[in-house]
Formats: sequence, structure tokens, C-alpha cells
Amino acid sequence: MGSWPDSALPVQAMRQLVSGIVPAVIHSVSWVNEVVDAKEARAQAMSDRTSDKAKRHSDASKAKISDGTEQVMSNSSDQRAVDLMPGSGHHGVKWGAYVSFTVDSEEELLRVSTQIESVATDCGIDRLYWLDHRHDMALMAVLPMGRGIRT
Repeated sequence: MGSWPDSALPVQAMRQLVSGIVPAVIHSVSWVNEVVDAKEARAQAMSDRTSDKAKRHSDASKAKISDGTEQVMSNSSDQRAVDLMPGSGHHGVKWGAYVSFTVDSEEELLRVSTQIESVATDCGIDRLYWLDHRHDMALMAVLPMGRGIRT
């Protein structure tokens, strides 16, 4: 499962996660979305923006050199705050993506896992939670009727 701080990224990621695994393996991608009230989303956006600004300040004071990832992620929190301004009519969203795949060997499992992590990183997904020791949750996450179940 992966998550973003920015709700605009899932379309790009969906495209990459569905068709960006090369060579192709049997896999499925499921998305769960929950609409969040604008007031709650604005409060979270303000908190994220504050954290990002503090991190930028800290990195600048340490003369830390970046590959640009932090700047892109930081700019996304600024854009989200603008998108959620009062009167915009926009609300927030919490979402999760589940990817399941089938392979024939342990070596292929490691190769595909690494590939999925790489594609996710390229799409801006900042966290992956592997459910390899939670098969009960993994199975429910990818079944069509199970995606709406909360644990």
C-alpha cells in the first residue's frame, strides 16, 4: 500500500503502476478513496505546509543539497493549501493504493518487489507498507468486495 501527501498524484501513479512494470507480470492495482471535509483538509494542509517550511529552513541552515525530491513534495503541500482555500469548493481526500502480484519464484518476487518500489518512488509515493506477513489484510485489500472494509 502506498500514500501521497498530494491528491493530484494518483492519476500519474495509477498509469505507472498499471503499465510501468516491465517485463510485465500478473498484477492488480486497487484504490480506496475517502472524501474529507474541506475544513479538516485545510487543517491538515496547514500542518503539512508548516512542517515542510520548517524542513526547508532546517535544510537551508545546514546547507543540505537535495536531488529535488524534497522541493517537489514541499511544493505540493503549498499547492494543496491553495487548492483548499475557502470558497474554492474543493474538499480533501484520503486514499490508499494496493498492488498485488503473482510470480513463479522467490528470485522473481524480489525482482518485481524492487521494480514496484522503483516505479512508486518515481511517481512520488513516499511510503510503501508491504503486507507480506499480513496475508489476511493483503487478500482483503485486493478482492473487489473487500476494498471497502476497514480494520
